[in-house]
Amino acid sequence: MTMLPFRGRCHTCGYDHDAETQHWRDVLDLAQRADGMPASADERYLRRLLAARVGMPCTYYDDGEAFGQEHGISIDFMREPVADIDAKLRALGVARFECAKPPNVRANLPP
Repeated sequence: MTMLPFRGRCHTCGYDHDAETQHWRDVLDLAQRADGMPASADERYLRRLLAARVGMPCTYYDDGEAFGQEHGISIDFMREPVADIDAKLRALGVARFECAKPPNVRANLPP
């Protein structure tokens, strides 16, 4: 027996799976604005706070943006996924640590 795609309520359980799918599509559409920033004002505020806390010297905050660059690592705090921001912050921490070492330690030379 071949199961054909159906619309409306499921013939097996009576649940309207199409309505649930559309609901989650609507939720995902609301989670992000047309300009790529998060829809939630609280999330935008937290992302700006994170950018300020990280303290990158060339951070751009104009027009609601929060974009920073240091040691060749650029982070768009407002548009990048959280996992990407996390990975870049870890890389930035390593770069800052390496730059803080004395030159002979960086090159693994004896003192």
